[in-house]
Amino acid sequence: MAYGVQILSANGKVQLDSTTTNSGLIVVDTAVSSATVSAVLDKELVFAKPVATGSAITMGWSGSGTNGSYNPAVNTTFTFRSSAGTAINCSYIKVKVASELTANTSGYGVQVYNEDGDLAFDSGLYNGNEGFGVTNFVKGGDFNGNYNFIEGDIDKYCLMNPTYALNASTGFRGYIYKNTNTTTAPYTSGKGIYFLGYIILFNQSYFFPNLGCILAGEGGSV
Repeated sequence: MAYGVQILSANGKVQLDSTTTNSGLIVVDTAVSSATVSAVLDKELVFAKPVATGSAITMGWSGSGTNGSYNPAVNTTFTFRSSAGTAINCSYIKVKVASELTANTSGYGVQVYNEDGDLAFDSGLYNGNEGFGVTNFVKGGDFNGNYNFIEGDIDKYCLMNPTYALNASTGFRGYIYKNTNTTTAPYTSGKGIYFLGYIILFNQSYFFPNLGCILAGEGGSV
């Protein structure tokens, strides 16, 4: 790069580059254990991991509307659920793209703007929260839904926005946190995080690809 600011994660992935149109992620809310979270999905990303530590924990969510539907432009309460539709507790980190927030105008800190003049980073917006770094990325449609391996570290948080878990009769899009090292099918990579997607039609289950991108990462204080 010529001039500007570039910030990399510990594993060398670009988190912020002021010479592009990118903006960093600002953490706006966290919870250690909760069954629900409120978010405006047009502007916010929610990353979560299950609190339970059983051998294989499934995790998705559903909105508060009819059949789990919601308006992505409206603040909506989402419930974390297992693949059977049962509510579960999760630890979550909610973030916004920096350009969606108003730049801090008082106090001290560091502000970075990208080449379009949009706010890319503002240390004054953290309000006591730590940062968040993306470590894994899977493009939409790259997984077939058949227990696809994402990451070996079960302490990572996964993006909830493209998931769906309402009840056992409709289907599931979400994650499985496999906590044991056994490599028996379908967990052929052993301990780690897997993507599972299936839809139920006429009482038959069919594997279903990831409709949106899958992101996994960790908070700065983790």
